[in-house]
Amino acid sequence: MGMVEVESTYTWEWFLTTLKHDLNIVNTSPFTIMSDKQKGLINAVGKVFSDFEHRFCVRHLYQNFHGIFKGETLKNDLWAIARSTNEMKFNMNREKLREDSPSAYAWLEAKPPNQWVKAFFSVFPKCDILLNNMSEVYNSYILEAREFPAISMMECIKGKITARHDSKQREAIKWTGRICPKIRKKLEKEIELSASCFPSHSGLGVFSVLSGNNTYTVDIVALTCDCKRWQLSGIPCSHSIACFREERIDLEEMVHKCYTIDTYLEAYGHNIMPTRVRALWEQVEGPIIHPPVYKKRMGRPPKNRKKTPEEKLQKDGSIALNKKGVSMHCSICGKADHNKKGHQKFMEREREREANEL
Repeated sequence: MGMVEVESTYTWEWFLTTLKHDLNIVNTSPFTIMSDKQKGLINAVGKVFSDFEHRFCVRHLYQNFHGIFKGETLKNDLWAIARSTNEMKFNMNREKLREDSPSAYAWLEAKPPNQWVKAFFSVFPKCDILLNNMSEVYNSYILEAREFPAISMMECIKGKITARHDSKQREAIKWTGRICPKIRKKLEKEIELSASCFPSHSGLGVFSVLSGNNTYTVDIVALTCDCKRWQLSGIPCSHSIACFREERIDLEEMVHKCYTIDTYLEAYGHNIMPTRVRALWEQVEGPIIHPPVYKKRMGRPPKNRKKTPEEKLQKDGSIALNKKGVSMHCSICGKADHNKKGHQKFMEREREREANEL
């Protein structure tokens, strides 16, 4: 964590440089960073992590897209392109968008596909998410603490993280098997889909799998499938599971080790030690830390993030639209541009206008 006065290129560069030094990162190529194009972040990331993979949150990309191109069809086309796991599906979904809207197609062509399309993601991280929901959840998790003074804020955040750390340790101890429960549920869904896959052995661990109208090549030795879902997530796809069934291979053994319970326990295997009372803190010969310059802003400080119309859903699933751009109507005469409070003044203006015309 890092606390700064404002998000800028300088503060992001300081944070990323400190992170790089603390983790002793020398080679930045294996690392992947996902962001929402926050102010100053892109330049700072490019400077500190020079040869990294930088992904962008597709939800924030869609917000920019939706500001120009409206409609549910174009929205579905964009998300279908983003979810394409191989180049065949990418080209097919891209051509569909070109047919629906050539201008939207041209707008997306300017965006590098390796930043928002699964088919062009690196397979090293074993992570194929398109949204930065984890950071959004964390942001809402510490929303209460952000209202406190600096030291109280840090103590509150530390208390929340400590409690979560402890609960995760207690939860993981009760798990059984090799992989985590949520990954097992995902694997079970893929097992159901594998019922419609028909493998044909070609020798040396290579299979040809018929699924619907498509045929996929699965290499058990190389841990690859033409659909690329297995390589991207580390969780076997339905095509590879059909091949494992033929070879009598344990499915959980083919899940990447990052999803195992042992790895989970290793991640939460340390304790966050409590802080002693402030009277027992040691005095160090460090620089004197002064409080930041206080800048008072107009109005009440905002607490909630501004939501897009797509996020303002009512209970029936419809979008809660605001009244911006909608003209008011009087409940007395039914005419536009005034309400019942201004009805009397409106009628007086109308009588004056008619008198002038006569």
